[in-house]
Amino acid sequence: MTKSRDEAAVRNAGAQPVEESQGFFRDWVVPIVLGLAIGAGLFKLWPVARDAMRSKAGSVVASYDPEDDEANDALAKELRGLGASARGDLVEAMRDLPPDAIDAKIWIARQIAGEPWFDVASLKEILKDAGASRQDRRAAACALLDTQHKEVDTELVLPVLEEWLNDVSAPDRGLAVNRADQMWRLGMLSSQWEARVKHALVQLAKRSATADPERADLIFDERAFACLTLTLGLPDAEVKKTLWTIAKDDSDDDMPRINSIRALSEGGVLDAADVDDWAAVAKATSPVVRQTVADNLFRATAPVYDKVLEPLQFDASPLARTGALDSQVKRRRPTMLNRFDELMEDSYEWVRFDAMFAAGVFKHETENLPARAAMILGVLETSDDPVDVKGAVLALRMLTDETHGLLPTDVHLHEQTVEEVPLRAFMTDTAGRKDAADKWRAKFGAAAVWTTADRVKTLEKVLKHADPKNVERAQILLEKLKK
Repeated sequence: MTKSRDEAAVRNAGAQPVEESQGFFRDWVVPIVLGLAIGAGLFKLWPVARDAMRSKAGSVVASYDPEDDEANDALAKELRGLGASARGDLVEAMRDLPPDAIDAKIWIARQIAGEPWFDVASLKEILKDAGASRQDRRAAACALLDTQHKEVDTELVLPVLEEWLNDVSAPDRGLAVNRADQMWRLGMLSSQWEARVKHALVQLAKRSATADPERADLIFDERAFACLTLTLGLPDAEVKKTLWTIAKDDSDDDMPRINSIRALSEGGVLDAADVDDWAAVAKATSPVVRQTVADNLFRATAPVYDKVLEPLQFDASPLARTGALDSQVKRRRPTMLNRFDELMEDSYEWVRFDAMFAAGVFKHETENLPARAAMILGVLETSDDPVDVKGAVLALRMLTDETHGLLPTDVHLHEQTVEEVPLRAFMTDTAGRKDAADKWRAKFGAAAVWTTADRVKTLEKVLKHADPKNVERAQILLEKLKK
Protein backbone atom coordinates (compact mmCIF):
# COMPACT_ATOMS: atom_id res chain seq x y z
CA MET A 1 0.00 0.00 0.00
CA THR A 2 2.77 2.40 0.84
CA LYS A 3 4.51 1.83 -2.49
CA SER A 4 1.27 2.44 -4.46
CA ARG A 5 0.61 5.64 -2.57
CA ASP A 6 4.16 6.84 -3.33
CA GLU A 7 3.79 6.14 -7.08
CA ALA A 8 0.43 7.91 -7.15
CA ALA A 9 1.91 10.90 -5.40
CA VAL A 10 4.67 11.08 -8.02
CA ARG A 11 2.19 10.91 -10.91
CA ASN A 12 -0.08 13.49 -9.33
CA ALA A 13 2.88 15.84 -8.97
CA GLY A 14 3.56 15.67 -12.73
CA ALA A 15 6.97 14.03 -12.27
CA GLN A 16 8.32 11.00 -14.17
CA PRO A 17 9.76 7.85 -12.61
CA VAL A 18 13.54 7.85 -12.51
CA GLU A 19 13.94 5.10 -15.13
CA GLU A 20 11.49 6.78 -17.53
CA SER A 21 13.27 10.15 -17.16
CA GLN A 22 16.63 8.56 -17.92
CA GLY A 23 15.17 6.87 -21.00
CA PHE A 24 13.85 10.17 -22.38
CA PHE A 25 17.25 11.82 -21.90
CA ARG A 26 19.04 8.89 -23.53
CA ASP A 27 16.61 8.43 -26.43
CA TRP A 28 15.89 12.07 -27.34
CA VAL A 29 18.10 14.73 -25.76
CA VAL A 30 21.48 13.07 -26.37
CA PRO A 31 20.85 12.39 -30.11
CA ILE A 32 19.58 15.91 -30.71
CA VAL A 33 22.59 17.51 -29.00
CA LEU A 34 24.99 15.23 -30.84
CA GLY A 35 23.25 15.96 -34.15
CA LEU A 36 23.50 19.69 -33.65
CA ALA A 37 27.17 19.40 -32.75
CA ILE A 38 27.93 17.28 -35.79
CA GLY A 39 25.92 19.63 -38.03
CA ALA A 40 27.78 22.66 -36.74
CA GLY A 41 31.07 20.92 -37.35
CA LEU A 42 30.11 19.92 -40.86
CA PHE A 43 28.94 23.47 -41.58
CA LYS A 44 32.33 24.82 -40.54
CA LEU A 45 34.14 22.14 -42.49
CA TRP A 46 32.00 22.48 -45.65
CA PRO A 47 34.07 25.25 -47.28
CA VAL A 48 37.19 23.16 -46.74
CA ALA A 49 35.53 20.05 -48.13
CA ARG A 50 34.03 21.95 -51.05
CA ASP A 51 37.41 23.43 -52.01
CA ALA A 52 39.01 20.00 -51.71
CA MET A 53 36.41 18.52 -54.09
CA ARG A 54 36.87 21.26 -56.65
CA SER A 55 39.06 20.73 -59.66
CA LYS A 56 41.86 23.21 -60.28
CA ALA A 57 39.76 24.77 -63.02
CA GLY A 58 36.81 25.06 -60.64
CA SER A 59 38.95 26.79 -58.02
CA VAL A 60 40.16 29.35 -60.58
CA VAL A 61 36.66 29.97 -61.89
CA ALA A 62 35.41 30.60 -58.35
CA SER A 63 37.45 33.82 -58.30
CA TYR A 64 35.73 35.33 -61.36
CA ASP A 65 34.57 38.91 -60.75
CA PRO A 66 32.22 40.50 -63.32
CA GLU A 67 33.44 43.94 -62.22
CA ASP A 68 37.18 43.33 -62.64
CA ASP A 69 38.28 42.68 -66.22
CA GLU A 70 41.97 42.91 -65.38
CA ALA A 71 41.71 40.23 -62.70
CA ASN A 72 39.61 38.06 -65.02
CA ASP A 73 42.28 38.30 -67.72
CA ALA A 74 44.76 36.93 -65.18
CA LEU A 75 42.33 34.11 -64.35
CA ALA A 76 41.97 33.26 -68.05
CA LYS A 77 45.75 33.06 -68.34
CA GLU A 78 45.82 30.76 -65.31
CA LEU A 79 43.18 28.52 -66.87
CA ARG A 80 45.12 28.28 -70.10
CA GLY A 81 48.11 27.21 -68.05
CA LEU A 82 46.19 24.14 -66.91
CA GLY A 83 46.43 22.79 -70.46
CA ALA A 84 44.11 20.87 -72.71
CA SER A 85 43.39 18.22 -70.07
CA ALA A 86 41.36 20.72 -68.04
CA ARG A 87 38.66 20.96 -70.72
CA GLY A 88 36.22 18.60 -68.99
CA ASP A 89 36.73 20.26 -65.62
CA LEU A 90 36.04 23.65 -67.16
CA VAL A 91 32.78 22.47 -68.74
CA GLU A 92 31.74 20.96 -65.41
CA ALA A 93 32.68 24.17 -63.56
CA MET A 94 30.47 26.19 -65.88
CA ARG A 95 27.49 23.89 -65.39
CA ASP A 96 27.98 23.81 -61.61
CA LEU A 97 27.58 27.57 -61.23
CA PRO A 98 24.22 28.81 -59.90
CA PRO A 99 21.62 30.08 -62.41
CA ASP A 100 22.11 33.75 -61.49
CA ALA A 101 25.81 33.63 -62.40
CA ILE A 102 25.12 34.08 -66.12
CA ASP A 103 28.04 36.49 -66.63
CA ALA A 104 30.45 33.96 -65.19
CA LYS A 105 28.91 31.15 -67.23
CA ILE A 106 29.34 33.13 -70.45
CA TRP A 107 32.92 34.00 -69.54
CA ILE A 108 33.79 30.35 -68.88
CA ALA A 109 32.05 29.24 -72.07
CA ARG A 110 34.17 31.71 -74.02
CA GLN A 111 37.30 30.23 -72.44
CA ILE A 112 36.15 26.75 -73.48
CA ALA A 113 35.71 27.93 -77.07
CA GLY A 114 39.14 29.57 -77.08
CA GLU A 115 42.79 28.57 -76.75
CA PRO A 116 43.95 25.92 -75.91
CA TRP A 117 40.67 23.98 -75.99
CA PHE A 118 38.81 25.37 -79.02
CA ASP A 119 35.98 23.18 -77.79
CA VAL A 120 32.89 24.42 -79.61
CA ALA A 121 31.63 20.83 -79.74
CA SER A 122 30.88 20.74 -75.99
CA LEU A 123 29.01 24.03 -76.24
CA LYS A 124 26.96 22.74 -79.16
CA GLU A 125 26.15 19.61 -77.15
CA ILE A 126 24.81 21.82 -74.37
CA LEU A 127 22.61 23.66 -76.87
CA LYS A 128 21.23 20.34 -78.14
CA ASP A 129 20.74 18.92 -74.65
CA ALA A 130 17.06 19.23 -73.74
CA GLY A 131 18.00 18.51 -70.13
CA ALA A 132 20.52 21.34 -69.88
CA SER A 133 19.49 24.36 -67.83
CA ARG A 134 18.27 27.43 -69.68
CA GLN A 135 21.18 29.44 -68.29
CA ASP A 136 23.76 26.94 -69.55
CA ARG A 137 22.20 26.90 -73.00
CA ARG A 138 22.11 30.71 -73.05
CA ALA A 139 25.73 30.94 -71.97
CA ALA A 140 26.77 28.43 -74.62
CA ALA A 141 24.85 30.35 -77.31
CA CYS A 142 26.48 33.64 -76.31
CA ALA A 143 29.96 32.13 -76.26
CA LEU A 144 29.54 30.51 -79.68
CA LEU A 145 28.31 33.75 -81.19
CA ASP A 146 31.02 35.82 -79.47
CA THR A 147 33.82 33.55 -80.68
CA GLN A 148 32.57 32.26 -84.04
CA HIS A 149 30.80 35.42 -85.21
CA LYS A 150 29.37 34.93 -88.71
CA GLU A 151 30.55 31.32 -88.76
CA VAL A 152 28.20 30.32 -85.96
CA ASP A 153 25.42 27.82 -86.61
CA THR A 154 22.47 30.21 -86.51
CA GLU A 155 19.92 27.41 -86.35
CA LEU A 156 21.46 26.30 -83.06
CA VAL A 157 21.86 29.74 -81.52
CA LEU A 158 18.73 31.61 -82.61
CA PRO A 159 16.12 29.38 -80.91
CA VAL A 160 17.92 29.94 -77.62
CA LEU A 161 18.07 33.72 -78.13
CA GLU A 162 14.41 33.85 -79.14
CA GLU A 163 13.33 31.90 -76.05
CA TRP A 164 15.47 34.21 -73.91
CA LEU A 165 13.97 37.37 -75.44
CA ASN A 166 10.48 36.04 -74.72
CA ASP A 167 11.26 35.01 -71.13
CA VAL A 168 9.66 37.79 -69.08
CA SER A 169 11.06 36.26 -65.89
CA ALA A 170 14.68 36.47 -67.05
CA PRO A 171 16.66 39.23 -65.28
CA ASP A 172 19.28 39.43 -68.02
CA ARG A 173 17.45 39.77 -71.35
CA GLY A 174 19.70 42.67 -72.29
CA LEU A 175 22.40 40.09 -73.03
CA ALA A 176 20.09 38.44 -75.55
CA VAL A 177 19.13 41.78 -77.12
CA ASN A 178 22.79 42.65 -77.68
CA ARG A 179 23.44 39.34 -79.46
CA ALA A 180 20.27 39.63 -81.55
CA ASP A 181 21.30 43.16 -82.51
CA GLN A 182 24.73 41.90 -83.56
CA MET A 183 23.33 39.10 -85.71
CA TRP A 184 20.78 41.38 -87.35
CA ARG A 185 23.35 44.06 -88.20
CA LEU A 186 25.71 41.45 -89.63
CA GLY A 187 22.98 40.11 -91.93
CA MET A 188 22.89 36.75 -90.18
CA LEU A 189 19.09 36.49 -90.00
CA SER A 190 17.01 34.84 -92.67
CA SER A 191 13.74 36.57 -93.55
CA GLN A 192 11.89 34.13 -91.29
CA TRP A 193 14.23 34.65 -88.37
CA GLU A 194 14.21 38.41 -88.88
CA ALA A 195 10.44 38.43 -88.49
CA ARG A 196 10.60 36.27 -85.37
CA VAL A 197 13.36 38.32 -83.73
CA LYS A 198 11.57 41.55 -84.64
CA HIS A 199 8.35 40.32 -83.04
CA ALA A 200 10.17 39.28 -79.87
CA LEU A 201 11.88 42.67 -79.61
CA VAL A 202 8.61 44.53 -80.15
CA GLN A 203 7.01 42.60 -77.29
CA LEU A 204 10.03 43.23 -75.07
CA ALA A 205 10.01 46.96 -75.87
CA LYS A 206 6.36 47.43 -74.96
CA ARG A 207 5.53 48.66 -71.50
CA SER A 208 4.05 45.94 -69.29
CA ALA A 209 1.46 46.64 -66.61
CA THR A 210 2.51 43.47 -64.77
CA ALA A 211 6.26 44.17 -64.70
CA ASP A 212 8.01 43.56 -61.38
CA PRO A 213 8.49 47.01 -59.76
CA GLU A 214 11.58 45.75 -57.93
CA ARG A 215 13.24 45.18 -61.30
CA ALA A 216 12.08 48.49 -62.81
CA ASP A 217 15.54 49.91 -63.62
CA LEU A 218 16.69 46.68 -65.24
CA ILE A 219 13.48 46.40 -67.26
CA PHE A 220 13.83 49.99 -68.48
CA ASP A 221 17.34 49.19 -69.69
CA GLU A 222 16.22 46.01 -71.47
CA ARG A 223 13.38 47.86 -73.15
CA ALA A 224 15.74 50.67 -74.15
CA PHE A 225 18.15 48.17 -75.74
CA ALA A 226 15.26 46.61 -77.65
CA CYS A 227 14.01 50.00 -78.88
CA LEU A 228 17.38 50.88 -80.34
CA THR A 229 17.75 47.49 -82.04
CA LEU A 230 14.32 48.01 -83.61
CA THR A 231 15.93 50.72 -85.75
CA LEU A 232 16.77 47.77 -87.98
CA GLY A 233 13.08 46.89 -88.31
CA LEU A 234 11.96 50.22 -89.73
CA PRO A 235 9.92 51.23 -91.66
CA ASP A 236 7.83 48.22 -90.57
CA ALA A 237 4.41 49.51 -89.47
CA GLU A 238 4.28 47.52 -86.22
CA VAL A 239 7.77 48.66 -85.23
CA LYS A 240 7.00 52.29 -86.05
CA LYS A 241 3.75 52.21 -84.06
CA THR A 242 5.51 50.67 -81.06
CA LEU A 243 8.30 53.25 -81.08
CA TRP A 244 5.93 56.21 -81.44
CA THR A 245 3.78 54.89 -78.59
CA ILE A 246 6.82 54.70 -76.31
CA ALA A 247 8.24 58.06 -77.43
CA LYS A 248 4.97 59.87 -76.72
CA ASP A 249 4.25 58.26 -73.34
CA ASP A 250 4.96 60.96 -70.75
CA SER A 251 4.50 58.46 -67.93
CA ASP A 252 7.22 56.14 -69.23
CA ASP A 253 10.88 56.15 -68.21
CA ASP A 254 13.30 58.37 -70.12
CA MET A 255 15.62 55.67 -71.50
CA PRO A 256 13.10 53.70 -73.60
CA ARG A 257 11.75 57.02 -74.91
CA ILE A 258 15.22 58.33 -75.73
CA ASN A 259 16.13 55.19 -77.64
CA SER A 260 12.79 55.15 -79.44
CA ILE A 261 13.46 58.70 -80.66
CA ARG A 262 16.95 57.72 -81.75
CA ALA A 263 15.59 54.67 -83.56
CA LEU A 264 12.95 56.69 -85.40
CA SER A 265 15.53 59.25 -86.50
CA GLU A 266 18.23 56.76 -87.45
CA GLY A 267 15.61 54.62 -89.15
CA GLY A 268 14.59 57.49 -91.42
CA VAL A 269 11.10 58.19 -90.06
CA LEU A 270 11.53 61.83 -91.04
CA ASP A 271 9.13 62.47 -93.89
CA ALA A 272 6.85 65.48 -93.98
CA ALA A 273 4.03 63.12 -93.00
CA ASP A 274 5.80 62.36 -89.70
CA VAL A 275 6.27 65.96 -88.58
CA ASP A 276 3.17 66.09 -86.36
CA ASP A 277 4.35 63.04 -84.44
CA TRP A 278 7.72 64.69 -83.91
CA ALA A 279 6.02 67.92 -82.80
CA ALA A 280 4.04 65.97 -80.21
CA VAL A 281 7.17 64.33 -78.75
CA ALA A 282 8.96 67.70 -78.75
CA LYS A 283 6.39 68.89 -76.19
CA ALA A 284 7.20 66.09 -73.73
CA THR A 285 7.29 66.91 -70.03
CA SER A 286 10.77 65.41 -69.70
CA PRO A 287 13.54 67.87 -70.67
CA VAL A 288 15.79 64.94 -71.59
CA VAL A 289 13.23 63.71 -74.11
CA ARG A 290 12.89 67.18 -75.65
CA GLN A 291 16.67 67.44 -75.84
CA THR A 292 16.81 64.07 -77.61
CA VAL A 293 14.31 65.31 -80.20
CA ALA A 294 16.43 68.41 -80.77
CA ASP A 295 19.64 66.39 -81.04
CA ASN A 296 18.23 63.86 -83.51
CA LEU A 297 16.31 66.02 -85.97
CA PHE A 298 19.44 67.15 -87.77
CA ARG A 299 18.69 64.27 -90.16
CA ALA A 300 15.33 65.79 -91.15
CA THR A 301 15.80 67.49 -94.51
CA ALA A 302 12.24 68.73 -95.06
CA PRO A 303 11.90 72.48 -94.23
CA VAL A 304 8.60 71.73 -92.48
CA TYR A 305 10.64 70.43 -89.52
CA ASP A 306 11.45 74.03 -88.66
CA LYS A 307 8.13 74.10 -86.82
CA VAL A 308 9.49 71.46 -84.43
CA LEU A 309 12.99 72.86 -83.97
CA GLU A 310 12.32 76.60 -83.82
CA PRO A 311 10.41 76.41 -80.49
CA LEU A 312 13.13 74.17 -79.07
CA GLN A 313 15.67 76.97 -79.63
CA PHE A 314 13.90 78.69 -76.73
CA ASP A 315 13.01 75.64 -74.65
CA ALA A 316 13.15 75.59 -70.85
CA SER A 317 16.03 73.12 -71.06
CA PRO A 318 19.39 74.66 -72.01
CA LEU A 319 20.53 71.37 -73.55
CA ALA A 320 17.42 71.27 -75.73
CA ARG A 321 18.26 74.80 -76.86
CA THR A 322 21.83 73.92 -77.82
CA GLY A 323 20.63 70.73 -79.50
CA ALA A 324 18.10 72.65 -81.58
CA LEU A 325 20.65 75.27 -82.62
CA ASP A 326 23.16 72.62 -83.60
CA SER A 327 20.55 70.70 -85.62
CA GLN A 328 19.43 73.84 -87.42
CA VAL A 329 23.01 74.68 -88.37
CA LYS A 330 23.50 71.15 -89.71
CA ARG A 331 20.22 71.44 -91.63
CA ARG A 332 21.37 74.81 -93.01
CA ARG A 333 18.27 76.49 -91.61
CA PRO A 334 19.05 80.02 -90.26
CA THR A 335 15.99 80.17 -87.99
CA MET A 336 18.03 81.37 -85.01
CA LEU A 337 18.84 84.69 -86.69
CA ASN A 338 15.28 86.01 -86.29
CA ARG A 339 15.71 86.14 -82.50
CA PHE A 340 19.47 86.27 -82.33
CA ASP A 341 19.44 89.03 -79.74
CA GLU A 342 17.52 86.85 -77.26
CA LEU A 343 19.92 83.96 -77.76
CA MET A 344 22.82 86.28 -76.99
CA GLU A 345 21.22 87.00 -73.62
CA ASP A 346 20.82 83.33 -72.72
CA SER A 347 22.01 82.26 -69.28
CA TYR A 348 23.75 79.19 -70.72
CA GLU A 349 27.10 80.06 -72.27
CA TRP A 350 26.93 77.28 -74.85
CA VAL A 351 23.65 78.66 -76.21
CA ARG A 352 25.41 81.98 -76.73
CA PHE A 353 28.36 80.13 -78.30
CA ASP A 354 26.10 78.19 -80.70
CA ALA A 355 24.22 81.34 -81.66
CA MET A 356 27.45 83.18 -82.51
CA PHE A 357 28.80 80.21 -84.44
CA ALA A 358 25.52 80.05 -86.38
CA ALA A 359 25.87 83.74 -87.24
CA GLY A 360 29.23 82.90 -88.80
CA VAL A 361 27.91 79.88 -90.68
CA PHE A 362 25.04 81.93 -92.12
CA LYS A 363 27.12 84.98 -93.00
CA HIS A 364 25.36 85.18 -96.38
CA GLU A 365 22.19 86.18 -94.47
CA THR A 366 22.90 89.90 -94.61
CA GLU A 367 19.69 91.26 -93.08
CA ASN A 368 20.55 92.70 -89.64
CA LEU A 369 24.10 91.35 -90.00
CA PRO A 370 25.75 94.56 -88.71
CA ALA A 371 23.61 94.45 -85.55
CA ARG A 372 24.55 90.79 -84.99
CA ALA A 373 28.21 91.69 -85.47
CA ALA A 374 27.86 94.49 -82.92
CA MET A 375 26.47 92.09 -80.31
CA ILE A 376 29.30 89.65 -80.96
CA LEU A 377 31.89 92.42 -80.71
CA GLY A 378 30.41 93.50 -77.41
CA VAL A 379 30.90 89.98 -76.05
CA LEU A 380 34.45 89.87 -77.42
CA GLU A 381 35.40 93.06 -75.60
CA THR A 382 33.68 92.60 -72.27
CA SER A 383 32.91 88.96 -71.42
CA ASP A 384 35.01 87.16 -68.83
CA ASP A 385 33.67 83.78 -69.97
CA PRO A 386 36.16 81.90 -72.20
CA VAL A 387 33.29 80.13 -73.97
CA ASP A 388 31.85 83.52 -74.94
CA VAL A 389 35.16 84.86 -76.22
CA LYS A 390 35.92 81.67 -78.09
CA GLY A 391 32.51 81.81 -79.79
CA ALA A 392 33.03 85.45 -80.70
CA VAL A 393 36.48 84.81 -82.19
CA LEU A 394 35.18 81.91 -84.29
CA ALA A 395 32.15 83.87 -85.51
CA LEU A 396 34.20 86.94 -86.43
CA ARG A 397 36.75 84.83 -88.24
CA MET A 398 33.96 83.28 -90.34
CA LEU A 399 32.26 86.62 -90.96
CA THR A 400 35.41 88.47 -92.04
CA ASP A 401 38.00 85.81 -92.93
CA GLU A 402 40.29 87.69 -90.55
CA THR A 403 41.84 86.98 -87.16
CA HIS A 404 42.94 89.73 -84.77
CA GLY A 405 44.66 89.38 -81.41
CA LEU A 406 45.37 85.71 -82.09
CA LEU A 407 47.29 83.81 -84.72
CA PRO A 408 45.22 82.23 -87.51
CA THR A 409 46.70 78.86 -86.49
CA ASP A 410 45.16 79.30 -83.01
CA VAL A 411 41.63 79.32 -84.43
CA HIS A 412 40.15 75.99 -85.58
CA LEU A 413 36.83 76.42 -87.35
CA HIS A 414 36.15 72.77 -88.12
CA GLU A 415 36.73 71.76 -84.50
CA GLN A 416 34.89 74.87 -83.26
CA THR A 417 37.64 75.72 -80.83
CA VAL A 418 40.51 78.10 -80.09
CA GLU A 419 43.85 77.11 -78.58
CA GLU A 420 43.49 77.41 -74.82
CA VAL A 421 46.75 79.13 -73.86
CA PRO A 422 46.59 81.91 -76.51
CA LEU A 423 42.89 82.42 -75.66
CA ARG A 424 43.68 82.97 -71.99
CA ALA A 425 46.43 85.44 -72.89
CA PHE A 426 44.06 87.29 -75.22
CA MET A 427 41.39 87.56 -72.52
CA THR A 428 43.80 89.06 -69.98
CA ASP A 429 45.03 91.68 -72.50
CA THR A 430 42.31 94.34 -72.13
CA ALA A 431 43.94 96.76 -74.57
CA GLY A 432 44.61 93.97 -77.06
CA ARG A 433 41.00 92.83 -76.96
CA LYS A 434 39.76 96.37 -77.61
CA ASP A 435 42.21 96.80 -80.45
CA ALA A 436 41.09 93.51 -82.02
CA ALA A 437 37.43 94.49 -81.66
CA ASP A 438 38.09 97.87 -83.32
CA LYS A 439 39.80 96.21 -86.29
CA TRP A 440 36.92 93.78 -86.75
CA ARG A 441 34.36 96.56 -86.22
CA ALA A 442 35.84 98.50 -89.11
CA LYS A 443 34.85 95.65 -91.41
CA PHE A 444 31.14 96.17 -90.65
CA GLY A 445 30.93 99.94 -90.88
CA ALA A 446 28.78 102.46 -89.04
CA ALA A 447 25.74 100.17 -88.93
CA ALA A 448 27.48 97.81 -86.48
CA VAL A 449 25.79 99.30 -83.42
CA TRP A 450 23.96 97.73 -80.49
CA THR A 451 22.99 100.29 -77.89
CA THR A 452 22.06 99.95 -74.23
CA ALA A 453 18.48 100.78 -75.18
CA ASP A 454 18.50 97.95 -77.71
CA ARG A 455 19.74 95.57 -75.08
CA VAL A 456 17.11 96.65 -72.57
CA LYS A 457 14.35 95.85 -75.09
CA THR A 458 15.83 92.39 -75.63
CA LEU A 459 16.13 91.67 -71.92
CA GLU A 460 12.50 92.67 -71.41
CA LYS A 461 11.55 89.99 -73.96
CA VAL A 462 13.71 87.45 -72.13
CA LEU A 463 11.64 88.08 -68.97
CA LYS A 464 9.02 85.83 -70.59
CA HIS A 465 11.45 82.98 -71.28
CA ALA A 466 10.52 79.40 -70.34
CA ASP A 467 13.79 78.92 -68.43
CA PRO A 468 13.66 80.55 -64.96
CA LYS A 469 17.43 81.04 -65.06
CA ASN A 470 17.09 83.20 -68.15
CA VAL A 471 14.40 85.25 -66.45
CA GLU A 472 16.56 85.70 -63.35
CA ARG A 473 19.58 86.75 -65.41
CA ALA A 474 17.49 89.24 -67.40
CA GLN A 475 16.14 90.79 -64.20
CA ILE A 476 19.62 91.26 -62.76
CA LEU A 477 20.99 92.80 -65.94
CA LEU A 478 18.00 95.11 -66.34
CA GLU A 479 18.51 96.46 -62.85
CA LYS A 480 22.15 97.21 -63.64
CA LEU A 481 21.43 98.80 -67.01
CA LYS A 482 18.62 101.04 -65.70
CA LYS A 483 20.67 102.52 -62.87
